[in-house]
Amino acid sequence: MSTGRTAAPRGGNTPNQRAAGPRPTMDDRLAGRSGPAGTELPALRALPAGRRRLPGPAVGQLVAVEVAAFAIAAVVGRGLLLPIVVALAVLVTLLLLGRWRGRWWYQQIPLRLRYRRARRGARGGVDPRRGALRELAPRLSAADVTERDATYGLGYDGAGWFAVIEVRDAAVPLSALAELLDDRLTRLTVSYRYRVAPTPRLTAWAPAAMSYQDGSAKLAGRVPPGDAATHLCLRLDTRDAVTAADSRGGGTAGVSRALAAALRRAERVLSAAGAAHRTLRADELLAALTTSVGLAPVALPGRRIAPGWDRCDVDGYRQVSYQVTGWPPRAGRLDALLATGPAAWTTLTLVLGPRTGTTDDAELPLRGYLRVAAPPDAFGAATESLAKAAALHGVTLRRLDGEQHTALYATAPTGAEPPGTAVHAAPVATLDRLAPAVPAGGLLLGRDPDRKPVLVPLFGDRPRRVLLIGSIWPTRLVLLRCLAVGARARASAGTPDWVSLGRWATGADHWVLPAGAPVPAAHPAAPVLVAVDPTGPAAPPPMPWQTVAATATRPSAALLSGADLVLTGKLLPADARLIGTAFGLPDEQLGLLSRMYDDMVAIVEPGAVRFCWPTPTTVETEILTPPRRHQPALGAPPR
Repeated sequence: MSTGRTAAPRGGNTPNQRAAGPRPTMDDRLAGRSGPAGTELPALRALPAGRRRLPGPAVGQLVAVEVAAFAIAAVVGRGLLLPIVVALAVLVTLLLLGRWRGRWWYQQIPLRLRYRRARRGARGGVDPRRGALRELAPRLSAADVTERDATYGLGYDGAGWFAVIEVRDAAVPLSALAELLDDRLTRLTVSYRYRVAPTPRLTAWAPAAMSYQDGSAKLAGRVPPGDAATHLCLRLDTRDAVTAADSRGGGTAGVSRALAAALRRAERVLSAAGAAHRTLRADELLAALTTSVGLAPVALPGRRIAPGWDRCDVDGYRQVSYQVTGWPPRAGRLDALLATGPAAWTTLTLVLGPRTGTTDDAELPLRGYLRVAAPPDAFGAATESLAKAAALHGVTLRRLDGEQHTALYATAPTGAEPPGTAVHAAPVATLDRLAPAVPAGGLLLGRDPDRKPVLVPLFGDRPRRVLLIGSIWPTRLVLLRCLAVGARARASAGTPDWVSLGRWATGADHWVLPAGAPVPAAHPAAPVLVAVDPTGPAAPPPMPWQTVAATATRPSAALLSGADLVLTGKLLPADARLIGTAFGLPDEQLGLLSRMYDDMVAIVEPGAVRFCWPTPTTVETEILTPPRRHQPALGAPPR
């Protein structure tokens, strides 16, 4: 008798299973991935060029040992001279043939010298960002250059020139971009920065963390990063820059034209792939470097970067860099390494090029680096978590002892000469499958009418001002979720309840400070939300990773004039027209602002508006008492 069920062939899958892709492996299930397993990747071939990163080829070592043996033979029978020569020969042999932590002992000497020079550091300049970054690259500078009516930031660090493109919410088409290396480009790097949410600085049982974790799982299926950034860097080292500039007039002007041409090609590739992007100007380039390295956007006394043999301390955060010496067997495994906790943030950098005679036209030299950062008290747990995740996903890492200072700069979007000895030949066709797909980051506010998660870029490396309009409920909801992603806050006279709410949500007093208290120092891993009243004291000076939130029951022209973003509930038609005029909204969207459901929120940005349902969690419902849904006042609600 038939049961209506189709039996799968022994040892195989049903047609539906085959169409869905390979079933997840045990590693995938342990890592929390229930979807199809990543496609299998070919094993990458190690290149011999990577083993000659430091002076002294293997032939030279053998010749030196032979010379030492000849010297011993030459002094046999010379009395007291023999033991001296034997001792020197043994010392030289040990120095040349002894190994420690993956390197010959003689290679440790220049490494130690560079490490000591890094410890001495460089003197800072007037700009706090340049001064701190020059502790990594003493000759670092950036200037805006205009070529063919397009302006971009040109960076220079004494060893070469570079430019940076920010890619937003899209995978980087590495296979197509690899063609840029055929046009005299020295190196192409992609840096992925990922800050997990909820923040590991909160205890797991803090109501803010539990609520955000629960809400994210329901809205997005996974917790999106609190902040994520992808930067593509194009670099010309000094030697290659001379050749590239010759056909474009020579000199620095020729270099800028060569990089501008490479940028235009890269932008065409990104546009063809549908990847939103923008080329950074000089000020934005410095801001991206500052954020990547983990520097606070303020001037601080003394040295900001303290390099150690096996780590670097930067503005209170401890960072350690690793080189990828063994690549994962399947696609998608590098994504999991970015989201490991309890790291404050994790950076993955892929370095392509330069082309050498050790690869054919279908391959490229590939290097990979992981840098993890955490507060000192969580540093051990963060590195242990990364080691476990790497072992789980088949990735082999080697800590870059003695080169942490160099690695910190090279893993930022600079394209600088990378440290380490491991280089692999990667087939160009597999680069897109190897690269991670970093999701969009931001504050998860709710879901849109199509049931997709809505993320708000509330914090960033540009100062921001937000206007919160409406009742007390959405304002407190924004505060609660900002605390979950790691932001500290200072209340205003009009929001005294923030202090008690912050104490309840975090279990500590330092997360939300009362009105009048000094504004906490902002940091890329710990942004700051400052509440201000429309008629209260002036807002603090604008600063990266610090967002000023003005709260009001109704909008006004004065409040809207300085706002970058407006979060509002349902508005009166007159107020909707006021916001629409200030932000250049099309006429068809103005009416929607007054036809929302009572439990909806509108996110208004210049030229665009998004609608979402915050969908509060059980914890948020108990403490915030959100409004119930009522029919819209006029017409149909927005889709």
